[in-house]
Amino acid sequence: MYEKRKHLLKIVAIYILAALVIVFLLVYYSEDQRAKAENNKENQITVKPETFRQEYRNPKGEIRLVLSYQYPNISGEYKGIDKANCRYTTLFSNWLMDQDEIIDSVSEEENTGGSKYGNEVSYTITYNRNNILSVLFEGYLFAGGAHGMPYRVPTNIDLRVGEEVDLTKLKNTSKEEIKKQVNDAFKKKIDQDKSLYWDNAYTIVEQTKFEDLKYYFTEDGIVFYFDPYVLAPYAAGFVEAAINY
Repeated sequence: MYEKRKHLLKIVAIYILAALVIVFLLVYYSEDQRAKAENNKENQITVKPETFRQEYRNPKGEIRLVLSYQYPNISGEYKGIDKANCRYTTLFSNWLMDQDEIIDSVSEEENTGGSKYGNEVSYTITYNRNNILSVLFEGYLFAGGAHGMPYRVPTNIDLRVGEEVDLTKLKNTSKEEIKKQVNDAFKKKIDQDKSLYWDNAYTIVEQTKFEDLKYYFTEDGIVFYFDPYVLAPYAAGFVEAAINY
């Protein structure tokens, strides 16, 4: 009888211990999920697209150039909102001033043949969480020739202060370590099929200074890229490689 009771108590103790372990795991998992949710909040902002479009004609009244540009106007309770909007409008103003030369050439042009010239810019919000707003501006310039040239301007703004995100603070590591991660990511990409890239593609990556790196944020990581022609032929487009946050 005693042995039977002892055995029963042992079984009860095992069940109680198992229950306590399960409760602990559930609480830990819940706290872990809550912490992750707290650190992965979507920014509470409202985005209104601002659009500029203008057609330019030659002396005969024919459309020879189309310029268009779209940028975000954001609102919300973050302290850096005004600075962020100023950054976007400044980019637009500078871009518009840079078009003066092509505008002047079109206004004096008598040629009626060929394709219209154009410079068109749109934007994509690639990341909008954790006080960071990443807006990637993508443009396409056609000024004659076989094809136009795509280009990008990334902006990664900390909405709390309205300044560009400091990667070393975000990742809590040095410039050298981040650069090493970027080098490794591109080496892995290039090694997958070296025939797609210039022979010195990886050397170019290695020699690019940290301050000259171009990148934008996504849900999956930080995407670094090189412009067309830098690492590969035009057809390859932008060559990208990502690292983790």
